[in-house]
Amino acid sequence: MADTEKVVDSPQVSKQTQTNSKSDNQLLSCKWRRLETIGDVPPGRSSCAAGVVGSKLVIFSGEQVSRIPVDGHIYVLDLSKEQPGDDGDSESPVHRWYCIPEQAESWPLPRVGPCSAVTGDKLLMYGGRIGKDLGDQSMGDFWQLNFTKVNQIINRAKKLQGQQDDQSTDEAADESIDHSLDESTSFWTPLTIEGTPPPPLSYASMVAGKDKVYVLNGATVSHGLTNDIWYYDFDKKRWDQETFKEMFGSPQSKRPHPSKRSGAAGVHSQEGLHVLFGLDGKEELQDHWLWDFEVRDWRRFEREPIAPPARSVSQAVFLPKVGSDGSIFVCCGESSPAENSDLSSEFHHDCWLFDIANKSWKQLEMGENAPSARGWFNACALQDGRSVVLFGGYDGQQRFNDVYIFSLE
Repeated sequence: MADTEKVVDSPQVSKQTQTNSKSDNQLLSCKWRRLETIGDVPPGRSSCAAGVVGSKLVIFSGEQVSRIPVDGHIYVLDLSKEQPGDDGDSESPVHRWYCIPEQAESWPLPRVGPCSAVTGDKLLMYGGRIGKDLGDQSMGDFWQLNFTKVNQIINRAKKLQGQQDDQSTDEAADESIDHSLDESTSFWTPLTIEGTPPPPLSYASMVAGKDKVYVLNGATVSHGLTNDIWYYDFDKKRWDQETFKEMFGSPQSKRPHPSKRSGAAGVHSQEGLHVLFGLDGKEELQDHWLWDFEVRDWRRFEREPIAPPARSVSQAVFLPKVGSDGSIFVCCGESSPAENSDLSSEFHHDCWLFDIANKSWKQLEMGENAPSARGWFNACALQDGRSVVLFGGYDGQQRFNDVYIFSLE
């Protein structure tokens, strides 16, 4: 069914955001655009794996009903301009979803709360959970999506769709199939778990560097929340760990370091690994930390008068082309959960940029076409280094399947 609903006016900014924005800070302008989508539109969901490879947004699993994994299909949205909209306007193109059904062999189980990242042409996914309780039946598996095969499937589907649009015969459609597709290659490849891997966990952050991928924080089965760092070295094909016990003598060391948390946001920049926000099991956090690669130590950014209020299950996205050293994009997120996260009372409706060179936050004006307040969504940087695609999420009442593009004016 086509996702062609009109954009409704965005709800009011949360009380926390209103309080924070009562200052002389002039809001910068940004632009949001909701994409019109057709094809195999995925059901609304939250807490899924996602990434952008080239001009394709990929999502996997997540939840449609709280803590119950939805289907294990791969959904791919073509973000390139395929065709004009219903009014013939080429500036408002229609984007098509494609579905690759779940298969029996070499395929990750459907899950809730995995962490994922893209490096080069690889979409990586670690962990998540398949049980209803936090930590129950958490996963410790590590997967790589074969995007070459995904592209082959989509290109074949495009050819078939083109033949159908031209009202060609079935014989002609059969001739359009890409016979070069390697049927012996799996879509998903399980990566080797050697060295010191993360424990089975959920609601962690995964960020990709040049030759490593990092997993930060999250909820573990045996020890609850964690604040450790694990990294996978692609050259050595092994996991290793940065741990407080080894560096500081004990987990209770007086040297500053982030508290244990889940639902935090992670970013990789030239300086190191940024950890922002999250939930410590009792309340949302407002802090911002940097793991410095050179000195192998944590540094906490001082609290600015203008800064995002506390939140969790938000997203932070590194935009390398915004500012001299890049910027961190943050929006929305959960602000005050009840004991049962299904009954969360409030979600943020705001948007922020952290200039890494200046070490300062600026709030952006959301605008009338922005996504509604929500958390548990996915946000990924686009190839231009200045834009973000946002998918899905949960606002305490419903789960979304809408797609938005953020860009600076």
